[in-house]
Amino acid sequence: DFSRYKVLVGHGNSVECLSWSHDSRTLLSGSNDKTLRIWDVQVGVWMWTLITGQSLRTFRGHSDSVTSCSFLPDGQHFVSSGVDKNMLLWNAKGQILHKWTGLRVTDVVIPATGGSLLAISERRIRVYSLATKEEVASYNEEDSITSASVTADARYLMVNLNTSQKIHLWDLKAGRVIKKYGGHKQGLFVIRSCFGGIKQNFVLSGSEDSNVYIWNREQEILIESLKGHTGCVNSITWNASLNLFASASDDHTIRIWGTPTSTEDIEPV
Repeated sequence: DFSRYKVLVGHGNSVECLSWSHDSRTLLSGSNDKTLRIWDVQVGVWMWTLITGQSLRTFRGHSDSVTSCSFLPDGQHFVSSGVDKNMLLWNAKGQILHKWTGLRVTDVVIPATGGSLLAISERRIRVYSLATKEEVASYNEEDSITSASVTADARYLMVNLNTSQKIHLWDLKAGRVIKKYGGHKQGLFVIRSCFGGIKQNFVLSGSEDSNVYIWNREQEILIESLKGHTGCVNSITWNASLNLFASASDDHTIRIWGTPTSTEDIEPV
């Protein structure tokens, strides 16, 4: 059973998206306050210099709310998108290395295999080459997509659908939907889900009823509904190394959840 472990506070508005670095050391968040932040979850504060006490990891580049963010496998670069219709490639120093413009993107996904970027725009999944920055492929869904998540081997793609309140699991090799999950509340806002568990055998999702939902991936059965947030839960991201996950909400907080064994080696603040 999962329970809340830690709450991270600092954003000035609702937190819309989360992404763990691939080495699981840091957590990236994007907010309606137009900023992105990198957090050190071990100490529960966003990265500080011990000499001056100033934040070193607040990124400003969007002119409107941040809609999504995702680390590259090297942990030194990430991509973000915003309501301003810009998709930005950053380095850890806060420099913008590339800008894609003119497209309203609700989610960005970068597979652990690297090399490509998946951008969600309305009913379409657009695939970009990170080397050339060009679009190289696209896929279409039956309904407006709010988010996407890929397995470690990049074969399976999970998407949240808006009005149907369903989560679809695609087999990209077969080119078809093979599983469907439901029970959470979605229809008004962007909700993001993710794979979880050591073998990615769970599906986790936020919900408009302030809860976190967890399904068995293979059996499509709802396992848990976790309470704790006081606003819509917008995004979930799983930390494979620590076997825990983070949830982001309209209540301006990020909550860290884990089992007793997943948090026993982490000192609370």
